[in-house]
Amino acid sequence: MFYKTVDDVPAQVEYVDATFAQKGCISRLNILSHGGKLVDASTGTEIGSTITIGKQGESIRSDDFDPAGNLTNSANAQATKSLLDALKRVLCRGAKRFFSACNQGTGELLRDISRYLDNDVEVNGFSGLGNPVTSGDRTYVNGERR
Repeated sequence: MFYKTVDDVPAQVEYVDATFAQKGCISRLNILSHGGKLVDASTGTEIGSTITIGKQGESIRSDDFDPAGNLTNSANAQATKSLLDALKRVLCRGAKRFFSACNQGTGELLRDISRYLDNDVEVNGFSGLGNPVTSGDRTYVNGERR
């Protein structure tokens, strides 16, 4: 086991590709991150959740995905796609991918990430406040709640 801090999405993608692509696959990946509510700026209405993944304020957001769980064409969604595609290349079938992200509500974002990663990869996070060293109360595999 080792720890690595990578501060932005392009660096994360480059690190994952360079470190793991030629060396097999990852069976468990803990992503220490912050989560929060995604709020529509014009109405103040909660519309989903976010998972912040870098010092640059980059995040995976509920609105990166359409209602069917497909990635949209927004600039943020394309950065999300880049990161998730890099992870797809290196995660073992049935891998466990754990976010320490809090405030994932009913888990739609975690569900969409798990659906996109497919391959029986487990995606886990917290509906409310969480603890970065324990498993969350929201787990999805291939887009299905476990």
